[in-house]
Amino acid sequence: MTFQFETVQPKKPTSKENCALQNIDPEFLQAIEQLNDGHVNKQEKEKLIAEVFYTLKDTLLQTGAQYIEDVNEIYKKFRNDTLIVRKDDPERLLKALAQKENIVIQRNDSGEYENCALWNTHTNAQALRLAMTEGRGGRELTITFGFEKTPQLHVKKKTMDNVTPDYSTIDRSSARIVDGCIHPEDIRFVVLRMPVSYFPESEMNDKEIEDLEEYQDSLAEHPHQIPQPRYVFRGFTFPSKNEKRV
Repeated sequence: MTFQFETVQPKKPTSKENCALQNIDPEFLQAIEQLNDGHVNKQEKEKLIAEVFYTLKDTLLQTGAQYIEDVNEIYKKFRNDTLIVRKDDPERLLKALAQKENIVIQRNDSGEYENCALWNTHTNAQALRLAMTEGRGGRELTITFGFEKTPQLHVKKKTMDNVTPDYSTIDRSSARIVDGCIHPEDIRFVVLRMPVSYFPESEMNDKEIEDLEEYQDSLAEHPHQIPQPRYVFRGFTFPSKNEKRV
């Protein structure tokens, strides 16, 4: 059986959204728009992703986050927590955290497409992979975050009457349909994923540099084939609402 996630293509902000985002660095918004547009060469894309990464990193640190280079630490820290995870547009998350505004999640018209995944002791790695694979947000740089399940959120699992045969290899048992408001103080972690070929080399560890070199070698040996993608992951964790936060 399949659990089809809500798939929303990146879109330009509406005039109302632009007004709400007016306090966010305009260069950051322009970089996101250019990445979403897709008509940029590799050199430009590398520059844009670096710009978005550094803006996100600086802003998240200013809001009280702790920078995590090894995302395995996130699995360890929240191993026993029950959370909801979701991939979303970077500008929506940045706006929520920087301006302390809610993120509103709405179902689509059918109301039966999963847009989040359940994170708990048994599903954490699976839920994060699932959320990264589908949902809102760009393809070159994805941002996934985990947040607490609160009374302001309605969470349900797709009914068996509304599933179709699943021929994929992805385990979708943690997929959930969620609507409601996410408060910034309920966000516990953020995970960024970027292709190793575009991530700033000065920020890489030895393993990531090795991955980059192998990717480049594969591309040089087979210029007409797209190598298996390799990614860099970075994380941020936040205190709980009962702990002090900026």
